[in-house]
Amino acid sequence: MLAHPHAATASKISVNNGGDIAFWTGKGAVTRAAIAGPEGGGLVLHGPTGWRGMATSGQGGRSLSPGIADSVTVLGNCAATADVAATLIAGAVDCAGGAGIERVPARDIDPDSDLGDRLRPLPCRNSARADRRRACRRG
Repeated sequence: MLAHPHAATASKISVNNGGDIAFWTGKGAVTRAAIAGPEGGGLVLHGPTGWRGMATSGQGGRSLSPGIADSVTVLGNCAATADVAATLIAGAVDCAGGAGIERVPARDIDPDSDLGDRLRPLPCRNSARADRRRACRRG
């Protein structure tokens, strides 16, 4: 992408693929990214940088994570690395057998899911605080 003629005059470039974002920041430029959610958050990078990536995984979206995390966002050296890390961390945030955590076959959540009968958690708003803390420590 940086070899494209228009890139020679660009101060920053970003590519968003359904929430997984790759970005590059040129010398003297600033890239800002916000993270939605109740806690909010974000990042600010001052160029020059190499290519970087930011990705989110969890209960939202199409991923049907095996963990109970609402959302995990990771900044990495590239979008693919950030995506893998966010997916693995979100899946590890779990407390099997915790009170208030109901699991159903993936096909019951999304009939088009390729996960079929694999169990996935439903949102666990009523789970015990201690269970949620234990789950976060696992992730």
